[in-house]
Amino acid sequence: MKDLIVALAIILIVIGVSFGLAEMRPDRPATPSHPFSMAVGSQPVTNEKIVMRINGEAISETEFNALVRTAPEQMRPFYTTEAGRRSLAEQLVKLKTLEQEARKLGANEDADVMAQLDVDRANVLAAYTLRKLVGAPTEAEVRAEYARTKEAYASVPLSHILIAYQGGAVPARRGQAPPAPVAIQKAKQIVAKLRAGANFAQTALAESDDAESGERGGDLGPVSPEQLPQELAQVVMTLKPGDVSDPVQSKFGIHILRVSARQVQPIERVREQLAQKIQQQKLNATLERLQKGAKVDLDPKFFGATVLKPAPSPAQSRRPS
Repeated sequence: MKDLIVALAIILIVIGVSFGLAEMRPDRPATPSHPFSMAVGSQPVTNEKIVMRINGEAISETEFNALVRTAPEQMRPFYTTEAGRRSLAEQLVKLKTLEQEARKLGANEDADVMAQLDVDRANVLAAYTLRKLVGAPTEAEVRAEYARTKEAYASVPLSHILIAYQGGAVPARRGQAPPAPVAIQKAKQIVAKLRAGANFAQTALAESDDAESGERGGDLGPVSPEQLPQELAQVVMTLKPGDVSDPVQSKFGIHILRVSARQVQPIERVREQLAQKIQQQKLNATLERLQKGAKVDLDPKFFGATVLKPAPSPAQSRRPS
């Protein structure tokens, strides 16, 4: 839904800009329109199928499909239907008429515009190169990564008691949230009571500032560590079933955590995450290799008397000094 709202907002912006340009545009001879034809006219002759023309400018099926691929993922199936293609064609008319207007206003001679187009072109080519160099991981690679990291994909029924503090994202249920040191001290007192035998669910109902989970006795349901903020995930990974954690501070509040039996998710449920992780690792390795092999000359008057060094890989940055 968020992507759809963003897409609609972009369309409204295009409409608004189009209206503004129409009001500001200097008087120029109108460009005569042409009936649709498969003939390419003044444009280079190719074997591409031409699907529409805008003020005589041909749009190929390949160009149109490329535009479909830039749409939000949930909208793409709609754009493959006739109604969807017509709807997208209307937006393409707005985009192309703006482009044509930009040429009339001298955009092709504007150094800033051309520099930005060069950057955009480099980004497109870089994405193409990475797709070619970094292929989909093999089944063997996915299984090896799962065997190595499967504990990170463990699902645990998690409960917590949240104590709000000043500046935290969650407000206090009653009164004003105290400063963080005071909230931490309160959480330590609650931990001591729990470890002495107090009922966790009843305590969460009475003390937790997370009203929603508090009404369920602090129950957050099954979660995996990658769904949690890092500071919480590190603690959850070390807790044994039934243990109560020391207070842990996050941007939300001060947490007291408890887990039940840990269950490792089967590979089928995390296959996509594993594949993405492997591809990211390959992408980082490819970028590092290309960067190390690049010959870079810097203008010392612009950059200063420095030497450009390749950025350390994630693995290197974690090595102890």
